[in-house]
Amino acid sequence: MKNLSLLVLSFVLLLSTTACESELDLVPQGAPSSSNFWKTPADAKAGVNAIYALYSDDNMYGRGFFWLNNASDDIGTKPRQNAERIKNFIVDGAESDTKDIWRIHYEIMKHCNDVIRNIPKISLDEKTKNMMLGEAYFNHAVMHLELAYHYGDDRAGIPIQDRENPTNVYVPRAKNVAENYAYIAADLIKAADLLPYFNELTSDNYGRAHKTAAWGYLVRTYLYAKDWDNAIKYANMIVASGKHKLLDNFEDVFKIKNNWSSEYIWSVTSSAENTSLGSIFPGVCLEDKGWGVYNGWGNFYPTKELFDTYDPTDKRRSATILQKGDKFMYFGELVTFNEGKYIVSSSNRTGYQFNKYMEPFGYAKTTSGGIDIRYVNANGR
Repeated sequence: MKNLSLLVLSFVLLLSTTACESELDLVPQGAPSSSNFWKTPADAKAGVNAIYALYSDDNMYGRGFFWLNNASDDIGTKPRQNAERIKNFIVDGAESDTKDIWRIHYEIMKHCNDVIRNIPKISLDEKTKNMMLGEAYFNHAVMHLELAYHYGDDRAGIPIQDRENPTNVYVPRAKNVAENYAYIAADLIKAADLLPYFNELTSDNYGRAHKTAAWGYLVRTYLYAKDWDNAIKYANMIVASGKHKLLDNFEDVFKIKNNWSSEYIWSVTSSAENTSLGSIFPGVCLEDKGWGVYNGWGNFYPTKELFDTYDPTDKRRSATILQKGDKFMYFGELVTFNEGKYIVSSSNRTGYQFNKYMEPFGYAKTTSGGIDIRYVNANGR
């Protein structure tokens, strides 16, 4: 009887072990991991889209990154502790407005490296594979550049992630920022070779990387690197491509209808369906509380020095800056800036406002009296 019990127990244990082994052999059904992802074309598409997804993080281009504009001599700022610290170049990295910039940029670069490392293993047609790889090289370069010129110099560059071994987190800083610029340029050259021209993209893919965008960032990279010959070379390639030209009127550059004009190179994009994406900079520059009509932040405004830089006959001045007495459209009404109901608050210390960002606030409200979200975010952005 004792032997029979042991035999039954052994059989039960064998069945349990087999069942457990069978379960362990199953492909995980929950969140993807490195072991069960990067297998199919759908995985490849999701991996590339993940690169762009982080651009809509509020601490990226929504809030964090635009605060660095505050260091400009052309911009005045509503009194605010961290804004004053940035303007005076005394940030220590703990400021709530900018502390996530570094982390998000490296997260995006990590996504790019995942694509570069894994896409070649997936069965895809050559055109699709090239596009995806080109997007990854391009976006990695853009993120790398934005950090390099802010945080690198001749004494030390910024860390370059181990593209082949993502588990290697002990990466030292580059010896100097020139190493970063060389790495960035190499990525952009690869991207340009792989990517199509912008006019070859379908409208639902506007905002993705393309060939002349890679050349444009090569120009910027070489300018920071003080490699003037290569900067001129790639600028000339953009011109010679015949894909771009300046608009006839400077003020038209900032109009919504010209988002994809011949002047367009590349930008982080929003959409008519979701205006929470992209930059909230126009709302940040709008008069504090928007004269009771819209939740403007009133944080940034032009300095008098910038205004005085323009010749009074220069049409670019009125297209760029509103001064007292200027007429402008505000939610369907023609109003006068800094007079009567539209006088600026005390937080604006120069009495000027950026006009070039005002067009989204010029459109009339909906028939129900709400904000038309095709142009601006309903929540004050």
